[in-house]
Amino acid sequence: MSSINDLIRLIRRISKEEFRPSFFYAEITNISPLRLAFNGLELISEQIMLTNTAKTLITSNNMLKGDTVLIKANYEDDNSIYSVLLVDKVVK
Repeated sequence: MSSINDLIRLIRRISKEEFRPSFFYAEITNISPLRLAFNGLELISEQIMLTNTAKTLITSNNMLKGDTVLIKANYEDDNSIYSVLLVDKVVK
């Protein structure tokens, strides 16, 4: 019975280490060039990919400086974020 408990603890520990949150809220700090801030980081336009919806909102002036947006993080092997996908504007 102890070996099963040890296995469960090991699985829980590994899953916590492997878990990387994908979605975050960010704030638009600048529209042109596009900049986002989240978790103490500022992302520049070269690091930001857009969905078609996000691109449409930006070009139609429906996404503005100070708006909250949903982003999906893309990770390097060392768990650092190398780019994000701006998914959509968050409506409160």
